[in-house]
Amino acid sequence: MTIKKGKTKKILKVLVSIIFVTALLFSAFFIYTADYYHAEYESVEVFATASPVTIETVDDNTMIFSAPGAKTGLIFYPGW
Repeated sequence: MTIKKGKTKKILKVLVSIIFVTALLFSAFFIYTADYYHAEYESVEVFATASPVTIETVDDNTMIFSAPGAKTGLIFYPGW
């Protein structure tokens, strides 16, 4: 049984399109994640000096902030 040339070309076009879209999405993701804002020195200093907030450093990328009387809270700072 032989595959017709038209069907082979169609399958090839679909595969090339999928590869192209995947490469485009990966490129967009890496460009997006490479350009973000970093924390300013002043904002880090505010927490370190005159704040009633206690800071616990878990590892290089995780810090836990606790305020007196706080019941719930979440701070997500993606540029730290």
